[in-house]
Amino acid sequence: MANPEYLQVYLNDRLVGTLRRVSAELSFAYDRKWLGHPQGHPLSLSLPLRESSFSDQQTRIWFGNLLPEGDVLSAVARRLGRSTGDVFGLLADLGGECAGAVRLLPPDRETSDSGHYQQLSEKELYQIVTADPPQPLLAGESGVRLSLAGAPMSIFLPKVSSRWRLSARKLCKFF
Repeated sequence: MANPEYLQVYLNDRLVGTLRRVSAELSFAYDRKWLGHPQGHPLSLSLPLRESSFSDQQTRIWFGNLLPEGDVLSAVARRLGRSTGDVFGLLADLGGECAGAVRLLPPDRETSDSGHYQQLSEKELYQIVTADPPQPLLAGESGVRLSLAGAPMSIFLPKVSSRWRLSARKLCKFF
């Protein structure tokens, strides 16, 4: 049996469970503290709160839907040297940079490690949103930013203290 690999699953910076891969099989289990938390709730109706782990099929379907689809998934997987079917590997590479509430991080990485932003000037923001042709996922010399929760042609641009920000973390090199 191969050594298991783990990703911690966070919801709004709260540990809710663990995604595990042993050989080619995936499983997900909720963290006991999350199960006992007064505000604990399921990630999805398809993953109801319970102590036992979810099967490979249940896990793969839900977590696989966090990834982009179609040509974008193919391009990202190719650039990362992964198969489009390597749900765990792709989430290990990309899961810490979600625009939504769910993030997946390796056990040795704190949730505070993500969320580092570069401030954008109005001119820089204008160049991003008016690029012709558009740069999907901001692909280019500086890398790519991928919002797992967003549409394939979108990026996550939070407004912090009245200033637009761009994730300073480059996930993978494209082109």
